[in-house]
This record gives sequence, C-alpha cells and structure tokens, in this order.
Amino acid sequence: EAEIRALNTELDQRVKLRTEELGDTIKRLQQEILERRLSEQERRKFAALVENSTELIGIFSLEGQMRYLNPTGRKLSGISDDLAIGNISIAELLPEEWRLRANQDLLPRLHQGPLEIEVPLRNRSDGRLIDMLQTVFLLQDPHTSQAQCIAVVARDIRERKRQEQSLAQAKDVAESAARAKD
Repeated sequence: EAEIRALNTELDQRVKLRTEELGDTIKRLQQEILERRLSEQERRKFAALVENSTELIGIFSLEGQMRYLNPTGRKLSGISDDLAIGNISIAELLPEEWRLRANQDLLPRLHQGPLEIEVPLRNRSDGRLIDMLQTVFLLQDPHTSQAQCIAVVARDIRERKRQEQSLAQAKDVAESAARAKD
C-alpha cells in the first residue's frame, strides 16, 4: 500500500508538471496567435495604403518584368484592372528615348542606392507621355541583403510643371513690362 501511495504521489507530480508545461505552451500559442493577428492587421493596413495611394507604386523583377502595379499606376499607364501584368516590362512604360538609357545607365546604378529622377511614363493605351518624378530602388532580402526586385514610387508632376511654366511666363511678362517702362 505504501508503494501504491508513492506511485500515486509520483503520478500526481508528473501530471501537475505536465499540466504546467501544457499551460505554458497554451500561453505561448495564444501570444503567437495574437502577434500573427496583429501582423496580419498591419499587413492589411499597408496593403490598403498602397492600393489607395495617389502615387504609382510598382514592383518589377530584376529582369524588368512587372509583378505588381497599384490602381493609380494602372490608370496612369493605361493598364486595365483585368489585364494580367506579368508579361509587361518596365521598357513598355518608357518613351523610346529612355529605354536604352534605363537599361544601360539607370538600372545598374540602383545597386548604389535609390534614384530619384524625372522620367516620363508612357500610357500604353493612348501613347501619351506623363511627366513623373520617380523614386526607383531595390528591395532587398532583410537577412541576406540580396536584391529581390525593383520598386518604383512615382508622382504625376504635370500640374507642378504647368504651374512652373505659368510662373516663368508671368516672370517674363513682368520683366518685359519693366524693360519697356525704362
């Protein structure tokens, strides 16, 4: 009987220890679930930010093939929402005179850091050129720093250009009037 009591005591201790271990495991799992939910909420917020941005936001493979283009980018570049973008290259969105320069000069410079440059965007549906201020950079693997893709954030600067032109014309008129007055 003493042996049975000793076995019961040992069994009770094992059960208690195992129950505590399971409780700790459950707490860790609950924390992981909470962290994943928060992470997913943050991911959804970021996705909404990109999807609702008034700037073109695009991701291209290192070879220049389009992988993602937000709705503003699709509208500016004349790409319908239902068109698959995987076969569209960066070159198709550039005017002819920029294509060679992009391949030979701009893309190789990305390894030195982000580029901010005025490059016109060619609308694929009607061919018109849209003045854009583009920031182009490499997205890198956070662990290896290896380049994974090319990212573009671009702003339509047509209105700014119109305002600059109007201001320059007004300045010319004022200077002409001042000279005529003398």
